[in-house]
Amino acid sequence: MAASKQMRCWIILPPLLVLFTIFAIKKSSRLIHLDEYKNHLFVDNGEKNVKLSQKKDNVQVRASGVGVQKSRMEIPNYYMPKSPQDKLAFWELNDRDGKINCQIHAHPTRILSSNDEIKSIKSDREQYVIHIHGLHHTGTGYLRQTIQDALNDEFAIDVNSPVASVHDGAFPYLQGLSSTRRIAPENEGQHFQNIFPPYRYRYKTFKEADCPRSDFGKLTYLADECIFDNSQSKLEFGNALFNEWSSYWNMSATFLIQKTPLLDVKFHEDTKVLPTLHVIVLRHPMTSNAFRTSWMGLVWLDAFTHTFDLLAKDEIEWYAVVTYEALIQHHDEVVKELMEVVRSGMKRFGSKTLEEGKRKGRKRRQLHLHSSSATNTSGPLSYLVPKDKSISVWKMCLRNPTCGSLLADLTTDVLPHFGYVNHKESYDVEGISKDGNNEVTGKSNYPISETNQYEESTLLQLSSSPGIVTVNRKFSRVLFTSEYDAVQSIASTGGENKPTSELLTSMKDILANYKKKYPKKKVITKKVTTTLKKTKSNQGPASPKRYWKLEQQNGEITCEIDIDSKSQSSSETHSNQYVIHIHGLQPDHAIVCSSLSSVPASYSYIKTSDGKSRKTRIPENEGQHLQSVFPSFTFRRKLKLGYDFGKHYYVADYCEPKNKTFGYDQIGQALQNQWSPYWNMSATYLLQKTPTLDVHFLERTKVLPTLHVIILRHPMTSNSRGHKWMGLGWLDAWTHTLKVLASGEIEWYAVVTYEALVQYHEVVVKELLEVLRSGMRRLGDDFQIDALTKPLETCGSNNRRLELHASKSTVTYLTPKSKSISYWKTCNTDQKCNTFLKQLTSDIFPSLGYVDVTDSGKNKDELTSNPGSKGISRDFGHVLFSSEGDALKKFKESCENKENDQEGIGYEPSMELIYAMKELLRNDNSPLKGRIHDKE
Repeated sequence: MAASKQMRCWIILPPLLVLFTIFAIKKSSRLIHLDEYKNHLFVDNGEKNVKLSQKKDNVQVRASGVGVQKSRMEIPNYYMPKSPQDKLAFWELNDRDGKINCQIHAHPTRILSSNDEIKSIKSDREQYVIHIHGLHHTGTGYLRQTIQDALNDEFAIDVNSPVASVHDGAFPYLQGLSSTRRIAPENEGQHFQNIFPPYRYRYKTFKEADCPRSDFGKLTYLADECIFDNSQSKLEFGNALFNEWSSYWNMSATFLIQKTPLLDVKFHEDTKVLPTLHVIVLRHPMTSNAFRTSWMGLVWLDAFTHTFDLLAKDEIEWYAVVTYEALIQHHDEVVKELMEVVRSGMKRFGSKTLEEGKRKGRKRRQLHLHSSSATNTSGPLSYLVPKDKSISVWKMCLRNPTCGSLLADLTTDVLPHFGYVNHKESYDVEGISKDGNNEVTGKSNYPISETNQYEESTLLQLSSSPGIVTVNRKFSRVLFTSEYDAVQSIASTGGENKPTSELLTSMKDILANYKKKYPKKKVITKKVTTTLKKTKSNQGPASPKRYWKLEQQNGEITCEIDIDSKSQSSSETHSNQYVIHIHGLQPDHAIVCSSLSSVPASYSYIKTSDGKSRKTRIPENEGQHLQSVFPSFTFRRKLKLGYDFGKHYYVADYCEPKNKTFGYDQIGQALQNQWSPYWNMSATYLLQKTPTLDVHFLERTKVLPTLHVIILRHPMTSNSRGHKWMGLGWLDAWTHTLKVLASGEIEWYAVVTYEALVQYHEVVVKELLEVLRSGMRRLGDDFQIDALTKPLETCGSNNRRLELHASKSTVTYLTPKSKSISYWKTCNTDQKCNTFLKQLTSDIFPSLGYVDVTDSGKNKDELTSNPGSKGISRDFGHVLFSSEGDALKKFKESCENKENDQEGIGYEPSMELIYAMKELLRNDNSPLKGRIHDKE
């Protein structure tokens, strides 16, 4: 018996060893270039998984051409090369004489394979590569999905045997060939290879080099101009490129589809190793405006002049050009012709397996991207409406005489060759919103109907002014194709074999003319001023050297500020002048500036030479962008803090003087010098707003009497960071801030809740002015107190209602946005996050007065952790904490509000509240457990 068992083991063991060996060889041979990524930069995708779960509950992964649902699929950690050289990059970019040069060469540590060594190509199987070309945001992704679906409908035997495969960074991972997956935007082919330069490196080199801006269009076809290493043939580089791409295709498919929003058509033609079809999508330059520039017309013209010239010279063997607008408006006709282009090309290449008419007559699927939208009531035309940003840039071009003239020439001499026309009811020179409504009249710019069928009567001659652009019926087809004869046999309208000489001549003439007229790069000579006194005309923030240095080592944040003697000379001030800092998290606090503007104040405006004030063109006119003494939030976010992201809001509190000779007083003087040009220095109150909680830093560096007004908001209703753990970041930031206030280190402050400011606006504003008056009284400013008292002689004085809230009901401003609700729900579906939020709701929020609010705007008697509007109970409808607690108490008593007073409200934060917040940060449900750096 034992002998028979032993015999069976010996019989089974050899086949198992053979199978294991085959699997190991297959894995190593298929992913040999992925193995070379090891021992590089380790990427922890913990935060990405959090964001992924926030954005989508389910991730659609396309594997083997078939949709596979994976519930909350997590991105595994992986190794990422540190630089293009570490990626075994074959390309090299450099700039000489204002031009970008591209070279493609053999890497010294890697040998290119010859054609017969491409193991992924099966000699007994027909395979074709299809490249999708175009500019960014012009429908390349839409076209890729359209072609994949159409090919499967035309040639697949059944739905379980797809014949078309697109790149998928998860494919090796899903097939068990790799323990990692590649994350690439839109699964574009440029991100899965190292042979030609991806667009991001082209743009980076262009930006760093002193290249003429008129050459920007060349970035879209830079690979076509790359110089190849003479030691290898272009075919050998093509072999290497195909080997890199093959790992992310289902190589059992007949059609291998690659999409990159560039026009490197000649490069891919020269390096092809299989019969290759190039499908190029073209869109009106201003409706999508891929690069968000008013001179998009010139970029578009440069790119397509180059591409059409290649087609006209017969340098591309197999191609088709379609317009995005025709693909939208005449979907079935265009797709039918594209399939005929595929069939015709396959015949020319001697296809033996092509069965004509096999799937003919089958009803083609309508592209799901355009059919699944629940809000799509206006049909395909809604996808042709330009976005607000495109319309804004379009108008900017028209305001520039030269750019407007270029657009007019394109409109009359070039664009009609592609069939472009305006839609009659959509055409409007004033503006079109992205939802299709006229910004001026509020009426629809396109007919709202169930079908929204194409009608010639709804079209107008093309104009250069903003509007919805489509194509007329004669151009409901493939524009240009190498398979002209085959397409003509099924087409209802005429087409062209290749771009006409008339069209190319017009494009080349206009391009040469306007490249000369393109505005030159302005050479700005900066005059360095160390005192930063107010000048006659300031165009933006002063930009002297950066005085701060921010570093992160072993999880610890260090911030040094190096001030020299020249940077802190006194600025112009006068007696009885005060600074008011507005603190808070984004975007909780802008309302306070307007609330305090009932007193003579100035914030983030500059004086021009004619004596008038104008805005600084700075986001929200925030003080952080008008100085270089402490790090702004933009630079703080570069710190990789993980779940410690709450520290981003008070990083400046870590800052210390590097030179002990110059302390916080000198830092404050330098900061005052930089801010003063943007204030009206004749004002009594100088307001500065920055959405951070750098209260301690700005207190230590003050040079004038300073009031800190700090606004607090429920973390999940605004969710300023777009994070399901926003409650954790909020708790971290506010634990630090309330602890600073309770320590007595802040001389003059007031804390209010955003919700109280909305619901009990007049009461809160009166109390804020009382805080202001009380602090001034302590500082002995009797003159200004008298002036401030006049509008507040009685408790019933009528304060100005905030304009932001004048036209809408209160509950509108308490209702969280859809994005915030989405993050909120994501937190609730995570057990740990949900438990943490419930504890925050039960242990912390009641101490701040939070309650639920009904849809009608009435307060409830309870508070839950579920998504919805949150408000403040009437007992907390006032200043929450303040250094002027005694004055506020007397003020409320004089206003007969004594019954609403609660012990401790209006004074400094209680230690019980701060202790509870600290404990919650440390408990088992907090990701920061054991990682709190603040000392007791």
